[in-house]
Amino acid sequence: QHRPVPPGVPGHHILLTNLVNRVQPLIRYQISDLVTLAEGPNPTGMPFRRLTAVEGRNDDIVHLPACLGGTLAVPPHQLRAAIAATPGLRQYQIRYDRLGLTVAVVLQDGAAANTPARVQHTLQDALVALGAAPPPVQVRTVAEIPRQAGPGAKLKTVIVDPDQARSHIGA
Repeated sequence: QHRPVPPGVPGHHILLTNLVNRVQPLIRYQISDLVTLAEGPNPTGMPFRRLTAVEGRNDDIVHLPACLGGTLAVPPHQLRAAIAATPGLRQYQIRYDRLGLTVAVVLQDGAAANTPARVQHTLQDALVALGAAPPPVQVRTVAEIPRQAGPGAKLKTVIVDPDQARSHIGA
């Protein structure tokens, strides 16, 4: 929600301002990595903040019911790791909404006919292994996955419906 988090707590992204480059300074440049600030003063005596962890790009974090009750936050890298190594995939995008998880896949030429079913089973198995009670998982084959609008035209691989995300704030 674009609020600072205390040291030791992973943040959703980091905002950077760098005024050293006077030709093109970076002001409130957002880097979409999950980062954790170090606690305490810099042991080198320098006046700079330190990072203790950089956990990769953030897509949306998926909050699922946990098998033992409560809610389980599943970071996007765990969803990606579950299906990225599936042979025959060219691209994929995972969406989470009130109906469950929908995975759009673009297949490589010559991909096995059962590739979508393998993606579905691999993702469900990975979620169970994490301790989640997986929602319904649907996999659909598409010709292309659209990129986000804007100058960067990024391909976001995990997207949570805003209403679904709001239902888990504070969970």
